[in-house]
Amino acid sequence: DREEAVRRAERSLEAVRTALAQEAEQQAVAAQEAQRQLLDFRQAVSSESRDRSAADADLQAAVKELQLSLQGEARERSAEIGKALSRCEELHGSLEDERRVRQQAVSELTQQLSVAVDSIQEEQTLRSSEDVELSQMVETLRRGVEEARRRADESELMVGRLAHDLSRRLDEEARARDAE
Repeated sequence: DREEAVRRAERSLEAVRTALAQEAEQQAVAAQEAQRQLLDFRQAVSSESRDRSAADADLQAAVKELQLSLQGEARERSAEIGKALSRCEELHGSLEDERRVRQQAVSELTQQLSVAVDSIQEEQTLRSSEDVELSQMVETLRRGVEEARRRADESELMVGRLAHDLSRRLDEEARARDAE
């Protein structure tokens, strides 16, 4: 019964370890994907920044000639910035969702671990009380064996005395008969 409980506890702990390993692996994959997306975003922003610098230099050289173009470019940039902000918000939202999912998984794993720990503690308490009972039974049995040994020793001593007394009486009777 104890071994079965220990095996169950070990299986529970192994399941928790497996779940934690899977969760860690999923988190690592998600983190790598987020890093890749962030790098792509940074490269896009860097590229956009370089493009803007070149466009600004051209615009300064031909301000009068490109005033209408500048207004169109400003509208395009606003749309791009809106898209970039929208993408940032999407990424932020997906990261928040992932964080919530991970927190929930950690919470569930913590609960499972708590249940496993409680189960192990209950088993230890049960074993401890069984050990106390067994110790008491062993002590009672030991006392019984010691009492039986003491009685056997007393009986052996008494039998020895009786045998000695009987031998002495027989010797005395034999001498008395021989004397008659």
